[in-house]
Amino acid sequence: MKAQPEFQLQCAIAEYLRTAYPKVKFLSDVRAALKLTIPQQVRSKKVQADNFACPDMVIFAARKGYHGMFLELKAQTPFKKDGALKTDPHLARQDEAIFGLMEEDYYAHFYWDFDMAKGMIDWYLK
Repeated sequence: MKAQPEFQLQCAIAEYLRTAYPKVKFLSDVRAALKLTIPQQVRSKKVQADNFACPDMVIFAARKGYHGMFLELKAQTPFKKDGALKTDPHLARQDEAIFGLMEEDYYAHFYWDFDMAKGMIDWYLK
């Protein structure tokens, strides 16, 4: 079976949230890890916002002036050494979604390391 580092990171973060913050509600988008049939893809598209690359996880907790926290999980950094986003249409759509969420007062960012995500979750929820 093909390795799925983003899904493994998502699982680790979900387990951390369940353990460290058992009362906090969160949702993980697992569609990326699934192979949907064509009818399932059509059905999924009908109930999703057009042109919105929803981040992988959302924490439903208003803190620090934000309405909630969104985490877009990556297997490795989506940024070049100079700090610019790597050139990739999928990353560009995700970055646009993150920016739009931030404009609506949600805390949203890319994360590619468990300790990084854990640190920001702790900062956000404590």
